[in-house]
Amino acid sequence: MKEKLILSVITLLSFNISGCATSSAPNTLLKAEAIAGKAPLNTTNISPKLTTHDNPGSVSPKPDTKPSSSIVDVKVNTETPVASTRDKPRISIPKLDVTPLTSYHNKDVTPSKVSFNDTYTRILIRSDIYEKDASKSTSGSENGNASESLPMKYQSRPWYKRLAIADTYDINLTAKLKVDGYEETVPLATLSQSSGKNGETWLRDINHELSSYPWFLVKKGGSSSSPRFTVEFKGSRNIESGAAGYALQIALGAIKMVAPETNIITTLSSSSAKDKSNAIDQAVGKLFSNNLTERHTSDRDFTKWSPEGGFNIVVSLPEQNNDWNGTLATIGGWTINFDAPHPSIFSDWYICDKEPAPALCKNSFEKAVTQVFKEKNDASILAYQLVKTSAGSISIKEHLLKQQWFANAISSFTGNADNDKWIANGLCLGIADEIHALGLNSVDANLVVLAVITSMQRPKAMEAMAWKNAQACMDSKQYFTNLASLASPKQ
Repeated sequence: MKEKLILSVITLLSFNISGCATSSAPNTLLKAEAIAGKAPLNTTNISPKLTTHDNPGSVSPKPDTKPSSSIVDVKVNTETPVASTRDKPRISIPKLDVTPLTSYHNKDVTPSKVSFNDTYTRILIRSDIYEKDASKSTSGSENGNASESLPMKYQSRPWYKRLAIADTYDINLTAKLKVDGYEETVPLATLSQSSGKNGETWLRDINHELSSYPWFLVKKGGSSSSPRFTVEFKGSRNIESGAAGYALQIALGAIKMVAPETNIITTLSSSSAKDKSNAIDQAVGKLFSNNLTERHTSDRDFTKWSPEGGFNIVVSLPEQNNDWNGTLATIGGWTINFDAPHPSIFSDWYICDKEPAPALCKNSFEKAVTQVFKEKNDASILAYQLVKTSAGSISIKEHLLKQQWFANAISSFTGNADNDKWIANGLCLGIADEIHALGLNSVDANLVVLAVITSMQRPKAMEAMAWKNAQACMDSKQYFTNLASLASPKQ
């Protein structure tokens, strides 16, 4: 009697709590009987039957067909439901700018409409520096409104602080290009302040529009298809040494005085250009040895070149000279790009995609080369200076005359038609190979061959028709004839 009473009470409580007799009564009854000792508690087969109310969207499992000694035989999912990842709280992770003083922007994002294969280009740099007077500003809309800029003040120190401790504050920004053996380092800006017992001096040297850099060849096959630019920001504050900015300007002047000048990077000038670049790097590194450095490196892709594109760097400086982690103010930036492709170093014609084309521009390689050929000047081609040093200059003609194979060929003419035709053919092949070896393209190699034929004095012993009978010599002329036919195809 006592056992039946306990069983009834437990069953009644279970019905009231659950509010759903169909889902909980059988299990409760079984548990109650187990407690009362009437039946064993089978934890394997006993659990609440799932309904769409308990777990919306779930599928009820098939009932277990095995016989059971339990009073109620139901299949149950005893696993704890896993919360959806959508229910997990999102953790906000802060973002860090690891180069707060400089920021890089790639402005070459679309395919180029012109090809650089076997053409020449050079570095072009333009500044977007803020100035308070909008009429003086060189900044473009991309870096903000110049009329909103404030002047960077020349902050003086009290005389007693200058007498006690000398203080210098220097900032330098340089850009470096590396491409196919050619290197160029370009100082973009130098800001310096020196404060000591002898007084205070300031230097703010900003380079704006820069284009007087040598041309270099973008070779076929991709060896020069991805030039690398590195822009480096160096800042230092030193209470002992003199102003690095002034010392850098002196070093740059000395380097430029001894470095050979050239309009085109060839095997005659590439090593000196690299030496000059390394000398500037060493000067900057030595003078700014105790410094803060931020560096951005990017490989440029000529297949995405555009006249308005390039490598853009924006610079911010602390409002207080000695507080790198203080409030920053943007001064503007620089865009480093390449000039439009030029098919010849002997002409100003270039390739563009504009219609109508501006002066000295054609929309295809073939059309531009045809114009170069029409306007060529053989004497000017042979007189073109490959490199200029303090000891003198070397022209294309002088370079050829210095080659032993050239001198041997000139002295081998005998007046015999067959012999001289063979010598002339080898001479034209040798000239083209020599110009290619210097680092010039096919257009200029063929122009030099034709310039030698028509402008250099013919050896006295040479048979009169030797040039015209030599196939290699005539191939140079045919080269331009073929390009002209491509430039103006017959309808």
